[in-house]
Amino acid sequence: MNPNRNDMSNNWDDMLNAPSRMGTMPGGWNAPSVSVPNPIDVGDEFGDAARDMPDQMDNFRYNR
Repeated sequence: MNPNRNDMSNNWDDMLNAPSRMGTMPGGWNAPSVSVPNPIDVGDEFGDAARDMPDQMDNFRYNR
């Protein structure tokens, strides 16, 4: 089996939220739900932003 981007993204979400999906624990408490962006999506966003950077830098250039 070859891992792909969707599997890694889904596994990240499952890993962080597994405790909160177990329901009520002995003693009557619930594990908190955690919301953190997964590293796959963050890497994609940084990659897209890096490709746009030269054009954005031209927008900030001082014109005389």
